[in-house]
Amino acid sequence: MALPCFIAIANGDLARDLCNEVFALLGSGKVSVRKKAIGVTVRLFEKHPDAVCVCFKRLVESLDSTDSGVLSATVGVFCEQAMKDPKSYLPLAPEFYKDRPKSLVFEGVRTVLVSLSEFESAVRLAMEKVREFLVEEDPNLKYLGLHALSMASEKHLWAVLENKEVMIKSLRKI
Repeated sequence: MALPCFIAIANGDLARDLCNEVFALLGSGKVSVRKKAIGVTVRLFEKHPDAVCVCFKRLVESLDSTDSGVLSATVGVFCEQAMKDPKSYLPLAPEFYKDRPKSLVFEGVRTVLVSLSEFESAVRLAMEKVREFLVEEDPNLKYLGLHALSMASEKHLWAVLENKEVMIKSLRKI
């Protein structure tokens, strides 16, 4: 109950004072507590930017969680932070592409295309994942791959050209 309350009333002083408590809860053995603590970090970082340094390692560790809720919440935090400061979060890009649920991979690709598009290496890595979507049997995944290519096409026409044949095959099978 305290964590949702924290989200509603947090100011800079309260965020600073509770930073270590949130850090401890990020390592909780209870998945529900850990998910709520992860959700609080976005607000915590807004009100007390130094909290990023305190909580960062635990958030990265959460990327290895087997719980899809914890994983989704963690990716959401990193996506939110990457929108504000893309350069600082670029080294985490490979973490988003481990054997994860496909929707999270797509969110990682989308984040790269929206927030990190000036980083060629990140876009190339994202395009490798897009290609994997395009060769999947599932039409929904093919659609996500095609959607990602359309997002990339504005700034990275090379991505469309490099995937032209795979894209055409995908369209035939949908």
